[in-house]
Formats: sequence, C-alpha cells, structure tokens
Amino acid sequence: MTVAVPNHVDLAVPGGPVGSTWLRLSRPSLPGGPLPIVLYVHDGTRSAADARIRRMATRLMTGLPLAVVAVDYSLSPGARYPVALEEAHAALEWAAADSADLGLDGRRIAVVADPGVAGLATRLVVTALDRGEPSLRSPTPTPAAAPRASAPGSPRRSTRCPTMPPPWRLVPLGFAAIVIDMLGGYRHLYRSMIERERHCGAVGAAISGYLVLSADAYHRGQWDEAADLARRGLNLAATHGYQLLECHLRVHLAFIAGARGKADVARALSEQVTRWAAPRGLGSTLTLAYYARALAAIGQGRFEDAYVQATRMNPGTFEPGVISSWTVMDVVESAMRSGHAEEARAYVKAAEEAGIADVSPRRSLSSLGAAALCAPDDRAAELFTAALEVPDGERWPFEYARIQLLHGELRRRTRYTAVARLHLRAALDTFERLGARPWAERAAGELRAAGVAEAAPSDDRAAALTVQEWRIATLAAGGLTNKEIGQQLYLSHRTVSGHLHRIFPKLGITSRAALRDALGAPNPADPRRVA
Repeated sequence: MTVAVPNHVDLAVPGGPVGSTWLRLSRPSLPGGPLPIVLYVHDGTRSAADARIRRMATRLMTGLPLAVVAVDYSLSPGARYPVALEEAHAALEWAAADSADLGLDGRRIAVVADPGVAGLATRLVVTALDRGEPSLRSPTPTPAAAPRASAPGSPRRSTRCPTMPPPWRLVPLGFAAIVIDMLGGYRHLYRSMIERERHCGAVGAAISGYLVLSADAYHRGQWDEAADLARRGLNLAATHGYQLLECHLRVHLAFIAGARGKADVARALSEQVTRWAAPRGLGSTLTLAYYARALAAIGQGRFEDAYVQATRMNPGTFEPGVISSWTVMDVVESAMRSGHAEEARAYVKAAEEAGIADVSPRRSLSSLGAAALCAPDDRAAELFTAALEVPDGERWPFEYARIQLLHGELRRRTRYTAVARLHLRAALDTFERLGARPWAERAAGELRAAGVAEAAPSDDRAAALTVQEWRIATLAAGGLTNKEIGQQLYLSHRTVSGHLHRIFPKLGITSRAALRDALGAPNPADPRRVA
C-alpha cells in the first residue's frame, strides 16, 4: 500500500559510514503510480544545502512525475574521503531496494549532480557497478566499459560484457576514469582499442587511448612509460591532423619535462600548445599548458612565476574547476611561497566547499597537503600526517613524495629532526626513482640541513662552505634570484645577499656567474645522495 508523504520529508536510512544516512525526499503531492527517482548529489554547505535541494527538486519535478532524493552527505573538511561516497552509495541502495513503501520505483533511478561534485557522482555510479549493489540496469552494454577499482597489478576483464566495447563508448569513459582516478584494471581495454583502431579503424579513438594511458601512467609515477605513450600518440595525431589531441599529448610531455627539471623543454612544449589554443578560445587546453609552466617553475623554486601561471589558470578567481581540482597543492604552494597567503587560504576554502577531497584518494591527498601549507605549524603537522594516511595514497608517488617533503621541511623547522629525516629520506628516494631532479635536490638540501651526512663536494674551497651556504650557493648557481632563494629557505633577500658576500671569497670568485664552475658539476652519486 502506497504511503502518502508531504512534498519534502527528511529520512534516516540504514547504511553509510556511521550506520545511518540522512536524506531529503521531495515528491509532487499529486497521486499516481510508483515514481521514478532522481538521486541528487549537491555541493551545498550545511547552511545552503536545504535551499539548494528545494530549488533543484522544484526544477526537476516541473511537469514531470518523479521524486528527488538528496543526500545530506558530510562535506569536507568535517569528513574525509570516502565518507561522502559511502553515504551516497547508502542512499542509492535504499532507493533501489527499500523505497517502494513510499511510492517510489527503485527500478528507475537517475543520478544528477552539481558541477562541483560531478566527479563524486561519477565515482558513485562506478562504485555501484563494481559492487553490483544495487543491480543497475541499462539497455546498452555501456556499464561494461566503466572502470572498476582493482588492486594494482591485477587487471581483469569485466564479466558484464563478453565483447570489446566500441570506441565511442570507451573514449569518454576513459577520460571520466582519469578525472576520478579509476582507470585501474581496465588499461588493457585501451591497449586493445589502440591496436585495433590505429591502422585501419577509428584513428581518433586510438590517439585518445594513448592520451588516456599516458595520463594514467604519469599520475601512477610511470613517467618513462607515460612519455613513450604520449610520443606515440603525438606521432599518430600529427600524421592524421588531430590537432587538439596533439596539443593535449604535448601538454603531458610538458608535465614530465617540468617535473624532471627540464624547464626549457616544458616551456617550449606549452608555448606550442598556447599558440594553437589561444586564438580558438580553448580554455581547458590553455589551463593545462599554464599548469605545465607552473609545475616547472615550482620545481625551480620560482614561486612568483608559478603564481602568475596559477592565476592564468583561474583568471580573477581561485574557484576550483575540473582541471584545477588536481592542481590544488601546486596553486597553494606557489601562492604561499610568493607572499599571497590570503589568496591561498581562499583557494583552500573554495576547494573544501566544492568537495574536491571526496573525488578520489589523490584529490584528498593534495587537498590535505594544500590545507596544511596554509595552517599554523601544529595544525599543519596534523594535516600532513592525515594526508600521508589517506588510503591508497602511495599509488600516486609524486604527490605522496611532495607531501613527505613538505612535512619533512616543517618538522626540520620546528626541530623534530628525527621525524624530518624519515620523511625527507623517503621523499628523496621517490624523487630519484622518478627522475624528478629539482625535488630530489630540494629534499637532499633539507636532509643536509637536518644534519644527515653526505659526501663532501670535491673542491676543497667548496668544502669550506657551511650547510646553509652550500644550499644558497647551489640555488644561486641554478639561476634563482635572492628573493626566490629566500622563499625556498624562509630567509629574507637581505640575509641571502649577506651569505653570498661571504660565499664568494671562500670560493675564490667575485660574481654569481662563476658559482656553477666553482661548485663543480652535479654528480648524482655524490652531492645529492645522502649516506
């Protein structure tokens, strides 16, 4: 028997991280048969959620016989990943299995979301497909191509579709999977698609496959593989005239070049992209190019330059978007270290309100790291620790090692030297494996400052430098200004200048231009490697 309910009612349903989840059910007061359900994932804060839900429910129900179920999910920073995902999944399970008594049809469910939490909604559907609860139906085999969470190194084929999905389904699902970090065990589908399509089929799909796999390899820390895939896709795109895909593949090569300290290469690649994309008004493509430049600048310690590129990614505002959701820590670090603390805190707040940390473990990792950069030392230590405890965080080695580096820097400054050394050693090992030279040098410098012994420079005059003088001289030899060195080492530019005046006589030189030769060529087996 159908139970009459008012237009809006709050319900507590079983399931979720704490055993029950609160929902807002909205339905028209008109009588009728079982109503289809729209599950609405909103991005409103506690204070704004009620009004937002009412507006959306009114809009969706205008002229349509349906019910709207909204999740009163816990938003960051009050709850961390995957709390919101599990609450939304509990709502979906209830709607599918237990909503009939309220006159709802659990066989007909659609999921809609505000733009800021589109990733969370996508991940919700993929999680439901993966778990098989509730049993989602579709008249097409589209769900078979949905990426499914899987343990690293254990790819498996879907049991829901015995045949290879067509490329027009695989390509958009692949890009969605990259956005929410869930390509997982479905890489083999994209490798098969490339082999099938690159010679005589849908060449554009093959190029897109290279792009998806390259992006996934980059985020997983397989940079050599990522670069190889990007170059293969780039050659194919150039041959067949797919200029937009060519630009995105160049951008990924620029990411790798910037992270490995090849700033000139990163800039050249990004400039090729902006020359083509700017006249066409391709904002997302330009944003990726600006990010490549920002990443290279951060690696060099040029935080003011990085901040300039960050503001170009978000002109006039620090509201996070689809692409900038995975650049939160880069934007905040460049802002904090270039004297734009207020803007950095505003960006962190906007990211928290948008629920970026709920999209995936990697987004949670970088969001917590960004929040730590803006926090007082005691709170920052807690946030860095929380970031390093994010489930599966180590699957994203570059971001994870950067958190370890930042945590180690903080611990050294606050005189927790033993703890600092542990984090800095781990970060250095990862950076060296990745070939992330600028970050490896920064971690090695922090280890020296933390008192870790290392092989002395080969030149006797350079050996006379203190640890602090050696770090300043090395940064100056790399082309950084006194202000940029100060931003890295938390010194004033006048203090840096004073150190350089003492360094020059010790090295027997009279100018910055002679620093590189006086210090000797960097040797990976000597000055950068700790004992």
